[in-house]
Amino acid sequence: MKTIRKLMETLRMMMPLRSLQLRIFILVLVMGIVPGFIVGIGIVRNYEDRAVEHRISAVQGQLKIVANHLISNDYLANYRSDEQVYRTTREVTNAELEMLSNLYEGRVMIIDSNFKVVMDTYEISEGKIMISEEVIECFKGHSSSNYDSEHGYIEMTTPITNTASTQNKGENGILGVMLTSISNESIVSTKEMLNRKSSLILFRF
Repeated sequence: MKTIRKLMETLRMMMPLRSLQLRIFILVLVMGIVPGFIVGIGIVRNYEDRAVEHRISAVQGQLKIVANHLISNDYLANYRSDEQVYRTTREVTNAELEMLSNLYEGRVMIIDSNFKVVMDTYEISEGKIMISEEVIECFKGHSSSNYDSEHGYIEMTTPITNTASTQNKGENGILGVMLTSISNESIVSTKEMLNRKSSLILFRF
C-alpha cells in the first residue's frame, strides 16, 4: 500500500508535464508494477491457504488420537468419579490436553452429550453449557474447522466417538465433542513478512 501511495504522489507531481514521454512512462510503469502486485498478492494468499490447511491437518490428527484416549479411559463417563483409578487416568488425560494446548498455543474444551463443558484448559468455562452451531453439527457427525484471519486463530470441532457403540447399535456413537482453538500467529507473521518483501521488491523496481 505504501508503494502505491508513493507512486500516486509521483504521478501527481508529474501531471503538469503532459508529454508523450510521460504517457509512455506511465504505461510502462503500470504494465510492470500492476502484474507484479497481483502476483505478490497471489503468492501470499496461496501460502496462507496451504499453511492453514497443513496446520489444521496436523492438529486434527493429534486431536483424534486424544479423542480415542478419552474413550478408552471412559473419561466422559467417570470425570466426576473419586475412585483412584479414574482420578489417575483423568489426571493423565488432562495433562495430555494441557500439553496439546500449550504446543499449539491454544485452548481445548471437552463437551459432553448434555453440551456441558467438563474440561477446559483455560479453566474458565468448566461446568457451563456450550451450545453453538459447530458443536451441534459435530454431534451429528460433521466436524468442522474455521480460520479467522482477522484475529489469527483456527477453531475446530472433533467428535469423541465410541466405535464399539457405533458397530453394536448402528448409531453415530458420538459421546462428546472437543472444541479447540489454536493460535495462528506464526502464519500471520510469515504472511506479513511476505507482504513487506513483496512491497519492497516492487518499490525497488
